[in-house]
Amino acid sequence: MGEPFPIALGTSVDGGDVAGVEAATIGNARPSICEAADVDEGEADHVSLWPAAPYEYARIAPAGALLFTAGACSLDAAGSVVGVGDIAAQTRRAVENLDAVLAGHGVDSSHIVQLTVYVVADQRDVLAEAWSSLGAWFGPVGPPSTLLGVALLGYPDQLVELVAVAAIPPA
Repeated sequence: MGEPFPIALGTSVDGGDVAGVEAATIGNARPSICEAADVDEGEADHVSLWPAAPYEYARIAPAGALLFTAGACSLDAAGSVVGVGDIAAQTRRAVENLDAVLAGHGVDSSHIVQLTVYVVADQRDVLAEAWSSLGAWFGPVGPPSTLLGVALLGYPDQLVELVAVAAIPPA
């Protein structure tokens, strides 16, 4: 883990301060792809709208290529859904499948610049269960992410699907 870095909170679009909100520091944040790519401090946007957010709000992709993945599902090698009825098991398997795709392109989860998580759910606690299962993968701060509850996904018994955009650094 890197050293804590300062973030500017309460700055409006025109650069003025928002009343009652001060600068803050996020401790133990993992280095982002920006830091790994040596993006100038002025180019990296460390703004956080909610200091306790377990993800970044924005990430700058360094020069190179972008990898857009299809949905990583909780399928085994035979195409069967793993962990029927178990959000945590399906999330773990979807992560394993997404990791395999990323590795096949020479990158890992630290290169993800955007993640969309689809969960079959009609209650927020089910969404929270899937989100907490992702915490072990990313650590305390993940990439900019969207967590969506949906009515159904493509395979019978499928509860989780992950779609990522990853930055592939130049060779």
